[in-house]
Amino acid sequence: MTTHQRAATATAARTPPAPAAPHFPGAKFVEPGPIFRAHYTSDRTRTALVVVRGGGRQDDSKLTVNPTEPIAVDEVAIKSWSENVGVYEALVAAGIVAPAHRIIPQGFCDAQVCRLLVAVPEIEA
Repeated sequence: MTTHQRAATATAARTPPAPAAPHFPGAKFVEPGPIFRAHYTSDRTRTALVVVRGGGRQDDSKLTVNPTEPIAVDEVAIKSWSENVGVYEALVAAGIVAPAHRIIPQGFCDAQVCRLLVAVPEIEA
């Protein structure tokens, strides 16, 4: 086994499996699939949660928003309006995020700020 193969095997062993997306009742365009973590380009410390489906990155569904107020590195701001209706409830029920402990207004809607409860593998943005 080469050094590169050993490093790849070690990395794969440390990377947690992506949590399967729960069903999102009411969400228009969010289908079940593995959930990954990405970062917003404007602030690399903020976590974005995305559902990646088989068709490639263009088929991703974003479950979070980049809020207008500061949040901790272990928090996410869930988008639960428009095409994401039902996303917050499904993520809490699946044990992926804790119930919201804060609300951040986002224009005419509110994002629920939640702590991540599980390790979510990272994907390139």
